[in-house]
Amino acid sequence: KYDRRSKKQRRIFIISDTHIHLIEIGKNKDKETRKTHPFIYILTRKFPVKSLKSVVLSSLADNFMLLQVPGEHDNFLESRKKTEIIAQLLKLHPDVVVSFSDKMVIVIKKNKKKDVTFVLNQNSPESGIIKSKKVLV
Repeated sequence: KYDRRSKKQRRIFIISDTHIHLIEIGKNKDKETRKTHPFIYILTRKFPVKSLKSVVLSSLADNFMLLQVPGEHDNFLESRKKTEIIAQLLKLHPDVVVSFSDKMVIVIKKNKKKDVTFVLNQNSPESGIIKSKKVLV
């Protein structure tokens, strides 16, 4: 997941029959239980699968997707299992719209919008480098 400042954050993405869950993986700060439980898991977002309006993908070969829920903020995610996620979402909610665009408008928490543009970069050995408002793929 990427936050509103384009910083990458590690999340566990779970799709159940009724809901989509985003779970944060954090370090356990409790000194007594840190040895047995080094990580803590915090549910950061949960919404019904049926409330998902659309999924936007770029037309380039990358792992980025944008989940849009009306009336809420969007989730800009990167996953190596993008195809499997889309297939499962369409299986659970056939009315979800899947579209392709190299320019995305992301609604972030405070009803602010952020534009993200995907650009093909053949010089970069890494794919998916986010620079300001551009994603170099």
